Amino acid sequence: MSETDRSPSAGVDLPELFEEAFHGFSCPQKERDESFLTHVVTEYARNVMRFFVDKYEVQLGKCSRGLVDLFTEALAPGGVQEIAWDPAFGGTYWAIQAADHSEVALIAASLALHLGAYGMQGQWDVTLRQPVHLRWDQWLLPLADHIIVRCEGNVAHIRTSLANSHQETIFVRLQEGWQADGTERLPHFGIHGRRITLLPQRALMLKDFKELVSTAVEVIEPQTVTDLQSAIELLHHHAPVYLPWVQRVVRCVFLIQPRIKTIISGSLDHYFGLIHITPYPEPAAVAELLVHEASHQYFNLLCLLGPFDDGTDTTQYYSPAVRRNRPLDRIGIAYHAFANILLFYRLCLGSGIVDGGYCSRMIARVTAEVEQLQRPLRNNLALTPIGRALCRPLIECV
Repeated sequence: MSETDRSPSAGVDLPELFEEAFHGFSCPQKERDESFLTHVVTEYARNVMRFFVDKYEVQLGKCSRGLVDLFTEALAPGGVQEIAWDPAFGGTYWAIQAADHSEVALIAASLALHLGAYGMQGQWDVTLRQPVHLRWDQWLLPLADHIIVRCEGNVAHIRTSLANSHQETIFVRLQEGWQADGTERLPHFGIHGRRITLLPQRALMLKDFKELVSTAVEVIEPQTVTDLQSAIELLHHHAPVYLPWVQRVVRCVFLIQPRIKTIISGSLDHYFGLIHITPYPEPAAVAELLVHEASHQYFNLLCLLGPFDDGTDTTQYYSPAVRRNRPLDRIGIAYHAFANILLFYRLCLGSGIVDGGYCSRMIARVTAEVEQLQRPLRNNLALTPIGRALCRPLIECV
């Protein structure tokens, strides 16, 4: 396989017999097999790491010490699970596809820090081409171009260097997570012990999305964190099945500069666990964005196993979300998100939410969009078992 053809997947065979087992990826109203989701995410991450090490082992040996050993140990049987929920894996996937190898040390360092914060033991150091802010879990490390890490048990020593300046930070993992003094803890929100980390612009290592990064917010205002927390609490009180649906797959968020009368959100291919949204003070609107992007995460995860459709339906169908015609799989991902949004708003309305009629107005608007998106999907013979599993349970619920 050539370098440009490399495309890691979850490595799972897909007999049609298992179609019903995938219904939990369609909406939270259908039971989801958590062990299967764990398997998909874990095997995908292992395949990404395996491709990365195979491609860059020699180069990593020149710019670092201990990184190849760390990655090799992570790939050993019984290694860490569910490690794909971090932007570091999106960068790793990008490095596999890229012809430009200049960012390999940076990507490897980000990945190794994520593995360490997740529990991998080991010692390593790396020299970077230019100074950057890297991250250890919810903590942003000082600007550095050389990093030394020693992780033993529940204690990690990280030495960051820039020119003649050095700083050593000791992280200790307690029941509530990693703790440290002398470095910056990133803001977060969440409930029931699940924390979603907010990333400022300087913490983003999205080398394949530079234009998007340029629109990211650098200073995260306390009020924005409060608004996001209000959105999560709205899910908890008024649409509780959507709380674990969101918190299971959304791990990091970066904010896009506010726009006049417009709020947007998005997910990036192969950056699992990462989404971006526009700050907004209306809790239901922000909760909608979270439900929307979580739905994209589930859709994209299941499609790691195979395509949404078999390619025999080449018709372009109108998508009201983007106001243009799109192929069947793009109609599918839009339907999957908007049908979940509709179910979310129905739950809010049924809970007796007091919102001045906001949810009722949104139901009226979204219903028309869902009905239009649903038409080409209903009984479409081009859908694969994955496509049917993502759409048919939703059609029943809607």
